[in-house]
Amino acid sequence: MKLKEDGDVSLSALFYNPNIHPQDEFDKRKAGAITVAGLYNTPITIYNDCEQNRWEKFEEARNASERNASERNASERNASEHNASERNASERNASERNASERNASERNASEPDASQLNSSQPNASEPNASEHSLSEQSASGFDKPANEARQSNKLTYYRRETTNDSRCRMCYCLRLGFAARYAKEKGFDAFTTSLLISPYQDHELITELAGNFASEFGVEFYYEDFRSHFREGQRMAREMNIYRQKYCGCILSSRNC
Repeated sequence: MKLKEDGDVSLSALFYNPNIHPQDEFDKRKAGAITVAGLYNTPITIYNDCEQNRWEKFEEARNASERNASERNASERNASEHNASERNASERNASERNASERNASERNASEPDASQLNSSQPNASEPNASEHSLSEQSASGFDKPANEARQSNKLTYYRRETTNDSRCRMCYCLRLGFAARYAKEKGFDAFTTSLLISPYQDHELITELAGNFASEFGVEFYYEDFRSHFREGQRMAREMNIYRQKYCGCILSSRNC
């Protein structure tokens, strides 16, 4: 009602809140809107479209989506771990073969030729058995590489359509699109929204979407940042004994209140 107080504005109110959950919450907010409109002598159009069943089905779909995403992630992690295990085993086998081949080559290189075998004097450079065994053991142990650390899981997790951004976007589009179309069809010069007063809403997204719908339906969107009046509005509601909501409104936000 700030617009009505500040200037020569012919104001009409529209109550369209189909995703308010549950029904008794919808009824309380509708009654509050009717009371405020009466106090300010403002005509109001009420749409009794509380689609509770539709939004309950939406939550069920959200839960199913969460389960499916969790199962996919677990399956992808298992596949990734299995592949990493196979790679490590293959690398170990290849390393052991290489070490064995090197050891065989070193043994062949250290063996004396026929003339040395026929000599009555041992060759000072020929390693004795214990030294040869030590050399083989050391080469085998030293050349065997440690297992590589598993690669970090770079899977892109499924982003559910229940994040704050997506569920609020859906709600904003529902309300703002309806308001823009209603304003155009009823011959209003512009439309605005009470969402602009809340510091808890995504102000920039609301403004962006409202502007898009204004262009789509060919009607002006009146923008003003009403957030500085939020506390004042809360005070007035208390004084007039108007119902004040305790959560945003949809079935998802009602779970968090």
